[in-house]
Amino acid sequence: MMIISGILDKIHPFNSSALLLGAALFSVFFGLSRKKPVKIFITIISALAFAYGLFLNIQNYVIGRVFSNYLFNYDFLQMMQISIILFISLNILFFISVNNIEKNNFIKIIIIFNFTVFGSSLYIMSNNFLMIFTSLAVFITCTFQLISLLNSNGNIKNVDEYSTRNHLIRYFLVSAFSLLLILAGFSLIFGSTDFKSFSQILESEKIDSALFKAGVFIIFASIYFYLFIFPFQGAYIKLTKRCDISSVLVIWFLYFPSGLFLFLKLKSTLFYFIEKNNFYLTIVFLTIAFLLAVGGNIGAVKTTSIRRILAFLFLSSLSITILAVAGHSLGIIDDKRMDWLIFSNLAVTGLCYLPIFAVFSEVEKKYGIDSIENIKGFAEKNKFVGINLIFLLLSFGGLIGTSGYIIRFFILKPIIDYFRNVSLLKTSSYNFILMIFAVIIAAVSFIFFAANIIRIIVIVLKKGELKTGDLRETDLKTGKNGKINFSKLHIVYITFYSILILFLGITGLLEIINIDIGFFNFRITAFF
Repeated sequence: MMIISGILDKIHPFNSSALLLGAALFSVFFGLSRKKPVKIFITIISALAFAYGLFLNIQNYVIGRVFSNYLFNYDFLQMMQISIILFISLNILFFISVNNIEKNNFIKIIIIFNFTVFGSSLYIMSNNFLMIFTSLAVFITCTFQLISLLNSNGNIKNVDEYSTRNHLIRYFLVSAFSLLLILAGFSLIFGSTDFKSFSQILESEKIDSALFKAGVFIIFASIYFYLFIFPFQGAYIKLTKRCDISSVLVIWFLYFPSGLFLFLKLKSTLFYFIEKNNFYLTIVFLTIAFLLAVGGNIGAVKTTSIRRILAFLFLSSLSITILAVAGHSLGIIDDKRMDWLIFSNLAVTGLCYLPIFAVFSEVEKKYGIDSIENIKGFAEKNKFVGINLIFLLLSFGGLIGTSGYIIRFFILKPIIDYFRNVSLLKTSSYNFILMIFAVIIAAVSFIFFAANIIRIIVIVLKKGELKTGDLRETDLKTGKNGKINFSKLHIVYITFYSILILFLGITGLLEIINIDIGFFNFRITAFF
């Protein structure tokens, strides 16, 4: 144990990254095996690496082991980001294993998946411009290869497979374009300031130069493209509709967070410009939040594909993140609360989406088609899972007493406090108008989002009436219309998240109304 402890001390803060790399390299020795016991063994090794890496990551920060040099930085933000990625990776590993373990290339998929998460952890800690670009390029390359393997069926045999590969290429062409923009932005910043890391930028006397501003603008533009924000959502939506089930989670919870993390790396620079031009930047943030809220919700209403509905709602949920940034620009949310709102929104989205997607993916596998009609009357024939599904959807929509409500409460609370204390005679008319727009956007986002959730719930509760020739005609003959035999593993997985969301929601609600439950000293709302 002393030897292991000494090794971990020497490689700090790369403990988690080293475990992931070790698991990937260990798996290489079994890369050609097609035996199921070997596949299960490699999956267990990877799961243990993710779990122990998560433990070490949190432990290192708790005992005060922060780290910083010209290449890497490890502090609270990095600890939170790596923890979220490792926790989500454990869940994605579950989906990959359930849906792909019979494939001949399963171990290759696990190896690339480990390298993908490893690249993400290095990218999160990167502080130097060149290191950020390199690690992000490695991460995107591994992500592209991972999704390609998940959707690989040998030679192209039909139009659907050709279409999937075509959309996959289009998707990563946009990612590659974003990466080139990031390189261009870094080059301009480096050329105008002669500094190599974000921690040094604010020390430069040339921070107000045209070249520097152009570099920062290009990087933020690259994030806009990287996240497929409207009107550039086409490649993202089409790929999530046609790709393998596990690939969707990789896109949502590994690819998208990396764009948000780049935004957080630029946070100090953003704050500097907010102090100088907060009016115009606030307009920009509110406009982006409006596009995400309206575009995501309208897109979800117009489609009957469950995958597309979830894909659009995922984009819509990002509007909460942008509203938090706009709130900071308006001066009603401090930087720490903004960070927590961004992390919490991502975490709550994951907590709700993962079990919801576990249900919908099983429905899709049963009927072989992605359609909202498949879940008509689902709750009637699948009562236990149906109750859990409805609860999870309500939580995602912000039901009081669930974790989804906590996020919406702490987004709306600063706005309510502002109007409660504001005096029209003392406040700026421009700020007041912008606050009105923020209220409208928040209302549109939450109301339309809730409407989409209610639409899904109504269909889940609605009694299904099938016609002859329907893809579910065999269910009519057997009298088992809509009945899906979920495995015990799926039921445990879905139930666990329902209980967790309920526990976090009730605990948070009691803390909000100042009721001390006395279970533990830590308050989940303390950082808000």
